[in-house]
Amino acid sequence: MEQRIVVFGASGRTGRAVVAQAVQRGDDVVAFVRDASKQWFPDAVDVRQGSPSDPHDVEAALVGRDLHVEHRDFEI
Repeated sequence: MEQRIVVFGASGRTGRAVVAQAVQRGDDVVAFVRDASKQWFPDAVDVRQGSPSDPHDVEAALVGRDLHVEHRDFEI
């Protein structure tokens, strides 16, 4: 069953892998990134630029999605 997924942090190593796997499964994918001009994703991916700390950007990315995946790298 096709899922409608938004991947936050899609430009990172883990995010790119999640996007690639979701596309391979046939899912409808939104890649949420901070700077869309520096990104390359397959044509099947809807790239959305925004800030993960801006509630309006996040809310807009989630519209119509069944699932979201979020990955953040933290330095300790």
